[in-house]
Amino acid sequence: MPAALVIYAVYLVFGAFSKKEKEIQRAELQLKSREIAFPIRLQAYERLILFLERVSLPNLISRTEKNNLTALIYYTQIVAEIRDEYNHNLSQQVYVSDKAWDLLTGAKERTIAFMNQSFPQVDAESDARGFAKLLLDKYIADNQDFTSEAIQFLKNEIRELY
Repeated sequence: MPAALVIYAVYLVFGAFSKKEKEIQRAELQLKSREIAFPIRLQAYERLILFLERVSLPNLISRTEKNNLTALIYYTQIVAEIRDEYNHNLSQQVYVSDKAWDLLTGAKERTIAFMNQSFPQVDAESDARGFAKLLLDKYIADNQDFTSEAIQFLKNEIRELY
């Protein structure tokens, strides 16, 4: 009987020790994982903010070529560029919150919707510069800033990581 109690006590001590060791290993693994993942996450936030800046309508218009293009070709070019930029950054969603990704996607969709609503106001064969001017004028008049909320949200999430 005393031998059975000693064996049981050793079993309990060994079990507690083993459990504690597993917890320490798990904590070390989580710390290493964070050390590796943090720079990747930070880079993802940087890329997504860059995406939002690039698809901001004033930046998009100033960056795109308008010479010798019709409004239709220019419209198509801008919408394609927004979608290409978005598709290029799809994998970054795994590093940000669902809300951040939803805001980013919403900014993209609102920008495209703004383009879709504005395009019928010009002749498809008219000069692209006239369409670009219409877009900027309407953007300013309607105070349409589709990306700033998403950018601010991403910045706040980054600050929470520090």
